Amino acid sequence: MLEVEARWSAMTASWVVPVVMLGAFALRRPDAAGPVLVGVTALAVLFTLADAAIGIGPRDVWGPVATVVVFAVVVVLGLLGLHRAELAGLLMLVAGAAQLAATLIARGGAAAGEGPGPGALLGGSSGVVVLPTLVIGLLLVLAGAFAGESVRGSHGTDRGHSHPAARAT
Repeated sequence: MLEVEARWSAMTASWVVPVVMLGAFALRRPDAAGPVLVGVTALAVLFTLADAAIGIGPRDVWGPVATVVVFAVVVVLGLLGLHRAELAGLLMLVAGAAQLAATLIARGGAAAGEGPGPGALLGGSSGVVVLPTLVIGLLLVLAGAFAGESVRGSHGTDRGHSHPAARAT
């Protein structure tokens, strides 16, 4: 019993600790965190698609690891969105689209009797992550666009003005 609890604690810490660290980075240094989170999102997208295509880990044993990875990245992107809405929203849209594509790829195996059935497209853990991620991502992109943000951040905008918070000071 203690071994099972220790394993679950380690599994939880394996995603909570990076979320807390990256989240603090995104809140304290949003301009520096932008490029880092672009890379983190790219890795999460590649992992998610690869797991769906070739089955990196046994889902029946480990659970929906790729979905948890996307969820963890989206939480950090939400924190980045407090300062850099447009970039965070674009990255959320990419992560959500990748999770949706991964669900479709995994569903492709259902015809051969493998993988989840048609009800799993937006149900289960994937649907719980995909729909809010896409909606919030779209809202953040719109908020950033209305605020005149640029995905380049406040130090290198391509629209000729800085981040709204920087203009206020």
